[in-house]
Amino acid sequence: MRFVSAFCKVSVCAVVILLAGTAMGCRRARTQKKPLLCYVGGTMRLAMEDLAGQYQKKTGKPVDIDYAGSGELLVRIQTTNVGDLYVCHDPFLGRLMAKGLGTQGWVVAYVTPMIAVQKGNPKSIKGLKDLVREDVRLGLTDPTYSTTGWICKTMFKKAGIADAIEAKDVRRTRGGGQTANNVKLGHLDAGIVWDAVIHSRRDALEAVDIEAEYRPQPKVDAITTATFGVVDMSAIQVTMATLKCSRQASDAAAFAEFVASPEARQTWIDYGFSVPEGKVGPVESPKQPAKE
Repeated sequence: MRFVSAFCKVSVCAVVILLAGTAMGCRRARTQKKPLLCYVGGTMRLAMEDLAGQYQKKTGKPVDIDYAGSGELLVRIQTTNVGDLYVCHDPFLGRLMAKGLGTQGWVVAYVTPMIAVQKGNPKSIKGLKDLVREDVRLGLTDPTYSTTGWICKTMFKKAGIADAIEAKDVRRTRGGGQTANNVKLGHLDAGIVWDAVIHSRRDALEAVDIEAEYRPQPKVDAITTATFGVVDMSAIQVTMATLKCSRQASDAAAFAEFVASPEARQTWIDYGFSVPEGKVGPVESPKQPAKE
């Protein structure tokens, strides 16, 4: 009987300890935060994956990256109402803010349009006017979907080759990655894409600079659209925004501060981007066109 009684006491104690441990485990599970969900435009994917890894190593906080075209991601944010951060280039921050989907934005880098050619530049392309040559197969991005496409129209007009480009058989794609891949594979001789897009394929491609006199000029070549507001085509910003739907707002802002910090700048440079000078804080929402 004493043995049975002692066994029962031990069993009760074990159950109490087990239940207490389970309760503590449940509390930990309830309080443990999920990884931050960061939507990233395709051009910025590699840099952001690197920075997310650095941030987790530094803070222990994981970040999940979901990448696609910036416009596609914007639709995803609006339809799902899920996520914490959004990384894009101009003009998509303006649209995010106009729709009331974002809270704050940070400028983290810049992208610049360049001419992508195969390694060694076999067609000896020196600048913008060489693109109208008959022996140059040219690829451009569609301005309906691409910021680069908008900028190209302005540069061609400045260079006096807009009509010649229009008459040329140009292969157009939705994104710069597709155009760059066509050059890499030898389907095209040249294409105008972001510098970072060329850098990510530097094993097979190199960049030819576009003459300064043909590039958009500050303030002079800003455009206003009903969809995106005011966009300065002379300096295309890469921005990171916190989302209004985030349930981890303070953690999201902390990650954005890290990505915009001097500590992260070398990573952006390593992936072919330009970076802002000085300390970077949250930026004002882009100006929106007046409502009629």
